Amino acid sequence: MLVLSAMFIRQTKTRSGASGDSYFTHRIVESRRVGRKVSQHTLLNLGSSFDLPKEAWPELCTRIEQIFSSEDPLFAVEPSIEQSAQHIYSQIIARRGELQTLENKEETHDFQEVDINSLKQIKPRSVGAEHVSLEALKELQIPQILEDAGFNRRQRAEALGNIIGRMCAPRSELATEKWLKERSALGELLKYDFSAMPLMQLYRASDRLLKKKDLIEKSIFDRVQNLFNFTPTITLYDLTNTYMEGNASANPKAKRGRSKEKRKDCPLITLGLTLDASGFIRHSKVFDGNVKEGSTLEGTLLQLKTISKGLHKPRCTKKRNAVCERIGRLKEKCKRVSAHYEINMEVDEATELVTQLTWNYKPQENSKQTHPGVYKLRTTLTDWDDENLWRTYTMLTDLESVFRSLKSELGIRPVYHHLEDRCDGHLFITVLAYQAVQVIRRKLKEHGINESWESLREILGQQSRITATFKQRDGKTLHVRKATQPEEELKNIYTKLGISPEPGGIQKMII
Repeated sequence: MLVLSAMFIRQTKTRSGASGDSYFTHRIVESRRVGRKVSQHTLLNLGSSFDLPKEAWPELCTRIEQIFSSEDPLFAVEPSIEQSAQHIYSQIIARRGELQTLENKEETHDFQEVDINSLKQIKPRSVGAEHVSLEALKELQIPQILEDAGFNRRQRAEALGNIIGRMCAPRSELATEKWLKERSALGELLKYDFSAMPLMQLYRASDRLLKKKDLIEKSIFDRVQNLFNFTPTITLYDLTNTYMEGNASANPKAKRGRSKEKRKDCPLITLGLTLDASGFIRHSKVFDGNVKEGSTLEGTLLQLKTISKGLHKPRCTKKRNAVCERIGRLKEKCKRVSAHYEINMEVDEATELVTQLTWNYKPQENSKQTHPGVYKLRTTLTDWDDENLWRTYTMLTDLESVFRSLKSELGIRPVYHHLEDRCDGHLFITVLAYQAVQVIRRKLKEHGINESWESLREILGQQSRITATFKQRDGKTLHVRKATQPEEELKNIYTKLGISPEPGGIQKMII
């Protein structure tokens, strides 16, 4: 029996129930003739935002049919048409294929007769790191926290896209949008079409997260206590700064200060974190960027050299009393360093001018300079024993890794935003990303896996989702989308975390 089919786009005018305004919706429709009977059914609802010019619709439909038939185009295709065709194809596979999977979920085998030589593998998208990151956010109940905070389904997906993007491909929100649309399978895991999402939606998701910051932070920390069964007993507070691109004139917190990255040319903002002994963040706050820090040994010696060189330059300080005052101020400013140096002056008694300045390194006895292996801890906690004090002290080293992770692994710097709220939102997203990373690393540490998040991300990045297409004997094309098989190291991580090694499941379609 002869079977003929064709695709076309149907435009339908409808009215809004709320305002009564009219608008157009669009659908991809398949028309199929079997013998004398013709039937039509919708493959995909394109919505009201479908904006491809009407004159391009026939070429678009032809290209979609070619993709479904695993055929290459005879002539070059306009980039906008090719992009739309690939997107629509992916959406049809994801939605219709999912339905078929659900209907046939009891089946364990599905045999098809195909031409092996016709195999094509298309649309590879990373999925391993996204899968683990999403499961960590679910462990923290962040999707539920966002729902309780008033986020609708779309807003939750966009907020999660921001956070997971910071975990898996840490860069700016602009780069996150490109990653979500072109390289990641996160949309398939969330059942959300990021390819149709405007960039502004990511910025607005950041704004919404920031408005609910206190609620989100408290809810996450409460969840962490239940998840890992610990009682918060010790709270530590520390600061770090990050530099900003541009002059950030619209942000009152952007100040010039001491940058740890030596970016004196850039304004800074400072992130303050209240940390629990477990390594989780209890509270975060953004401050002005001009936070001052203590002087270092190198800076102290540099200033002594400056004073010494000035003795032989015109219009520089040479009077004995003035030189003594400068040295005194320097010693007061750098007490820990200056205590280990003996400073001598040679003075011309007739003029009372200092002619030479020398210093010798003479470390004080019974100090950390002479006994670096001896520690002396001072505390107001008089009821703690030695073991508890030492364990708490060594914990500080572990908590330093929090800031290292924020800076090196989770893209806290630089900040490209100019508005204050957008800058604060960028940092808050990084804080949320860190909380999820801490869940992953803590759970793996219980099983003897102590890799950094950067190393884990490389292992997780091995897995992708790919669509395989085959020509069948009957002329139809089989489309199967699934994740690649995880290698042993990745499979071990999945096992230790107790999550599925096949993110996204299997989606099949024959057309």
